Order: sequence, then structure tokens, then C-alpha cells
Amino acid sequence: MANVIEVLKRDHRKVDMLFEQIDDTNDAAKRLRIFNDLAAELDGHANAEETVVYPRAAKKEETRDLANHSYKEHDDIRDGIDKVESMNTVGTDWIDQVKELRKVVRHHVSEEEKNFFPKLEKAFSASELEEMAYLVERSKERLSQAV
Repeated sequence: MANVIEVLKRDHRKVDMLFEQIDDTNDAAKRLRIFNDLAAELDGHANAEETVVYPRAAKKEETRDLANHSYKEHDDIRDGIDKVESMNTVGTDWIDQVKELRKVVRHHVSEEEKNFFPKLEKAFSASELEEMAYLVERSKERLSQAV
């Protein structure tokens, strides 16, 4: 069974792939469809982290600060999504805003993978990490069914 770190890293790769797909097309309608998938993926991922991972990590001294910081980064990502959603998909302003969102997401992913995940792996047992993986997947499933 996968652990939560593997599940979250898989999500990170999927998000990066969606950004690449946006970069690879000049079709505004297609870009918007891909962006909507991206926004849903980011929302599901953030919701799962905020309901499953971060509350547990906040209870452990070695992961508390990073978990609390990650909530702020999620707010920044949501703000970026809102900005993109409020814009017309035709033109360079929209593309520039997507690029800015990508920078914010990449920063968050880098911090998680380089700093938070190694500490999470040390702070929790293998069975706890597997349980969190299951709960993260269930959280994302419930959110996607609600949409």
C-alpha cells in the first residue's frame, strides 16, 4: 500500500503535467478546460492535506511549523486560482497569471518535498503514513463526487 508521501508526490506530478498541457496549447477553449482540471486537482489536493495531513502534522513538534506554514501557501495558491478564473483566457495576461500561479505552486511543492515530507516520514510510522494515504484518497474522492 502506498504511503501519504507517495500519494501527494503523485498529485504534484499530475499538477505539473497539467501546467505543461496548458503551455503546449494555443487554443483558448482547451486551455480553459485544462485549467479547470488543474484548479479541481489543486483544490482536492489542498483539501485533503488540510483535513488529513496538516492537522496530524501540527500535533507533532517536528512538523508543526511546516504544517502551519503550508496552510498559508494554500491560501496563496487559492488566490492565484481566483485571479486566473477572473480573467479572459485570450491574451498574454491570462497566460502570465497562470505562469505566476505555477511559480507559487512550484515553491509550495519544493518546500513540501524537500523539507516537510522528510520530517513527516520521520515523525510518523509506516502504518500511520499508509492510513493517511487512504484518508487522503477518500477525501479527494468525496470532493470529486460532490462536484
